[in-house]
Amino acid sequence: MKNLFCMFLIWIFLLAATAFAGPASLTYQGRILKTNGLPLESANVSFIFQIIDPSGQCVIYQEQVTGINMTNSKGMFDVPIGQGTVNFPLLPGSTVLDTFSNSGSFTCGVCSGYTCSNGTSSYTPVSNDSRLLRVHFHDGNGWKTIAPDNVIRSVPYSGYALSAQKLGTNVASDFLLKAGLPTCSSNEFLSWNGTALVCAPVDGGSVASVGTGTGLTGGPITTSGTISLADTAVTAGSYGSGTQVAAFTVDAQGRLTDARLKENIQLIQDPLEKVMAIRGVEFDWRKDVDSPTRHEQTHDVGVIAQEVEKVFPEAVTTPKEGYKSVAYAKLVAPLIEAVRALYSRLTETEDRLTQQSRQIASLAEKSEVERLKEDNAAKERELAAIKAYLCAKDPTAPFCNK
Repeated sequence: MKNLFCMFLIWIFLLAATAFAGPASLTYQGRILKTNGLPLESANVSFIFQIIDPSGQCVIYQEQVTGINMTNSKGMFDVPIGQGTVNFPLLPGSTVLDTFSNSGSFTCGVCSGYTCSNGTSSYTPVSNDSRLLRVHFHDGNGWKTIAPDNVIRSVPYSGYALSAQKLGTNVASDFLLKAGLPTCSSNEFLSWNGTALVCAPVDGGSVASVGTGTGLTGGPITTSGTISLADTAVTAGSYGSGTQVAAFTVDAQGRLTDARLKENIQLIQDPLEKVMAIRGVEFDWRKDVDSPTRHEQTHDVGVIAQEVEKVFPEAVTTPKEGYKSVAYAKLVAPLIEAVRALYSRLTETEDRLTQQSRQIASLAEKSEVERLKEDNAAKERELAAIKAYLCAKDPTAPFCNK
């Protein structure tokens, strides 16, 4: 059934919890009459409110309000916009008042019934852009659209009052009033005592005593002094010889550790292949990331921690802030084994080439002997032919009887 609508709009803001803050909802009022002049008095009327751009092509906001009882209402309704279920935008926390901001851009929604998704187009308003209100309602028989769209020629004044309670994304309780702060002297600073800000004295303090732990001497120092390394059970002197060098490694602090302190010692497997999986790169440190691993210089050289971690996880650490770092000293052992593997392959290749060269020389020598034999046989045949010819001319020649 076709419906005729006699509508009037009243944009008013509901009372807020605080006197200085604008509410987050509007009120939409009107009356719906059928073509026979009778009012719509259905017990279950649903509304879909859409805020769209001035061209009527971009859905900026959609909200559904269901279960409105218009029984005995004589077609009159009073529906809040901003307290229903927001179908679009998809971002959580979106409000109807956000749609009146002309300082940003909006993604246009593609909506079918209560379901919306992000479209491929967007709308960037200019400073004096208005908005359109498009209203759909369901009277129990089907969806109807109120036409034409309602033009919102001015932003509701309380829409901007919402910004009175914020500075950016911060609310009033995030800030301190200057009038409420105490005045501190030059040797004091503001300190929170749990209930209020107070002036506290600046006290650098002093160190009464510096102790020394195992391996150090000179402590405790109460005024001034020198801390030195303590003597150990090792007798000072030179060890080893030109042909015998003790095996040793160093720990993270650069101290020597005896091989006798280690067990399950094994050579690194596939060192060359693992080293080849790591790139040596030049790079620029990002200035927008604050990390203790970032150096002061802009340009640098190094490796990528994620690549190292795949083959040598022992050389990579990930602290609490999440940025990985490489202990470059731990890459020395893989590099040594990679050089050893490369040297072994090179030696094997040289030995194989030497053997192949000898085989080629031997084959060449055999080929030369066979050629000489063939030449000698040819000359013998030639000589026999000459002898036969001469003996036929002179059978009495001395060589004919041989």
